[in-house]
Amino acid sequence: MGGFSARFAIQIIMSLIFVVAGSAKLIIPEQLNVGNLLIDAMKATGYLYTLLGITEVTAGIALLHSRLIPLTLVVLTPIVINIFAYHLFLAWAGLPIAILLLSAHISLIIAYFPVYRTVLNMS
Repeated sequence: MGGFSARFAIQIIMSLIFVVAGSAKLIIPEQLNVGNLLIDAMKATGYLYTLLGITEVTAGIALLHSRLIPLTLVVLTPIVINIFAYHLFLAWAGLPIAILLLSAHISLIIAYFPVYRTVLNMS
C-alpha cells in the first residue's frame, strides 16, 4: 500500500475538473456559455458537445480510479490544449483553471513518460 503521492493528488484534481465539467455538459448544457459562438456551434452539431461531455466524464473517472492513465492522458491531450486555447483567446475568466489543468496534464505526462518512450521510439 503506497502512500498518498503528488501524482495521485494531481490525478484527483484533474479527475474532479473533468467529471464536473463533463457532467455539466450532459446535464445543464444550456447554462454553459450560451452566447459563445464556439460553444453554440459544438451544441448545434447535435453530437459534439455531448461526446465531449461523455469523454470528459469517462476520462475523469479513469483518472480517479487510476485506470489506463497513459491512454487517458493521450485522449485528454487535445481536449486540454483546446481548453487552454479557448480560455487564452476567447474567455479569459477561466484562464487560471485552464493553466492549472494544462500544468497538471503536463506533469502527469512527465510522470508517465517512460510508458510513452516505446511508442515514441523512432527506430
